[in-house]
Parts: sequence; structure tokens; C-alpha cells
Amino acid sequence: INKREELIAFLTDPKKNTQGSVAIIQPLEIDLDPSKDLAWSSDYTLSATLNLAGSTLKTSHRLFKSMTSSANLVNGKVMIKDGTENLQCAIALGNDGTIERVNVVTSGEDSQVKASLAGLVGINRGTIYQCSSTLPVYGTEAFNVNISETQYSLNFVGGIAAASATRVSTLMSVIDGCTVNASVNGSDDIGGGGGIVGYALGRVTNNTFEY
Repeated sequence: INKREELIAFLTDPKKNTQGSVAIIQPLEIDLDPSKDLAWSSDYTLSATLNLAGSTLKTSHRLFKSMTSSANLVNGKVMIKDGTENLQCAIALGNDGTIERVNVVTSGEDSQVKASLAGLVGINRGTIYQCSSTLPVYGTEAFNVNISETQYSLNFVGGIAAASATRVSTLMSVIDGCTVNASVNGSDDIGGGGGIVGYALGRVTNNTFEY
């Protein structure tokens, strides 16, 4: 994949965006929001493997609505651009797949951008491994997320995920080896929060909150 339009074509083609399919980002960076007239949609679902291959995706919007159990997002960086508003999290509202070695960053030390749920995902029901975030989080109210026909009211904030829950009894959710170097906070209306995850039913191990 060499440009924004090719990524959109991949995500909207059910024959390509499916289990077992792999897309590799070729340029060092792709701006997903090059202008107000070309705003990135946050409604895509990832079901394939998207290998960022060390590249940076720059955006003013969340990358996906959700990631299915066959989805993999690996090896790169997601940069949230200055001026971004109404951002819940950088990658997806719900993750049933695997996010590995993905770093979420802002555009610089003077950035005022904040997420209202979490650095990476709203609810994690899959695996997040060796990822990092410098995206500050500040929650003010509960946010409803529908993933795989299950409704969650997320009243938590977290540096990696607002919540991590088990999708089925035989598959434990995992957040392992991740690092957060950003503030994670919320108003009195938020039920709880954590530097890594606000609420967890699953494995949360070997993580570091450095802020």
C-alpha cells in the first residue's frame, strides 16, 4: 500500500480485508487526513493483517471502528495530529484481534490533543503486545461501545485500553509488555482508571506506566 486511497480500497474490499490477507505499508508515512475535505472515516473494520512495516500513519481520527478476531495491526506508529477533537482512542473502539509493536504518539511535546477513553482501544478482548502510548487521556463521561453485537458502557479510562475483558471463556484478553508515558485522568463522573487499563478481566502483565 503506497497511499491513503489504496488503504481505503483495501479496507473496503471484503475479498482483501479478510482473514489470512496481508497488506504492507510502503512509504515512511501516510497522512490519512491531508485536508478537511479528505477526512479519514473511523467506521472501518479491520479483519486482515495490516503491517505498518515501520511506517507512521498520521491522522486526526481513530483508525478503525473495530478489529475482528482475525485482525492484526503490527510494527509501526500512529501519530495523532494537532487540532484533533472528539477522539475516544487512537486505534479502535473494540479489539478482538492482535495489536503488536504499535506506538501511539502525538505530534510533539506542545500538543494539546487528548483521548477520552484510552490511548489505543476502548475495549480490548484480544491481545495488545509490546505497544506504547504518549497520548494523554482525560475522560468526562461514560461511552457506549458496541462490538460483535455486545454493548459495553465504558465508564473507565486507561493508557492502553479503557477496559480489557474476556470474549469467550477459552480466550483470555491480554495486555502485555506495554508502556505508557502520558497522563491518564478523568472527572468525578468516571468510575475508574489506570495507567495501563481502567478495568480488566484477563491478563495484564509486564507493563510500565512512566508518567
